[in-house]
Amino acid sequence: MSKTYFFEHLGADIEWAQCEAAGFSLRIGNNAWVFGRLDYREKTCPRWWPQFALTLAHQPYPHRTRRYKLRAFRWTVFDIGGHPR
Repeated sequence: MSKTYFFEHLGADIEWAQCEAAGFSLRIGNNAWVFGRLDYREKTCPRWWPQFALTLAHQPYPHRTRRYKLRAFRWTVFDIGGHPR
């Protein structure tokens, strides 16, 4: 893997990280795994780069409902939950 890409695990202590928009992100519960490009915020990042994020049952705060979300190619397909109880 070149220096252009990265892989990172985000633990339960991190509610949301900006790097989740860097490429492929899978969040199950309060843990997330991200594979992406370091230049995702710059013009050098290819326009075709998918920025795909899937969130399943994410609940960072006990006073909010679980959240389910799918984001692909910079568009939100669905975003359910995450509301105050």
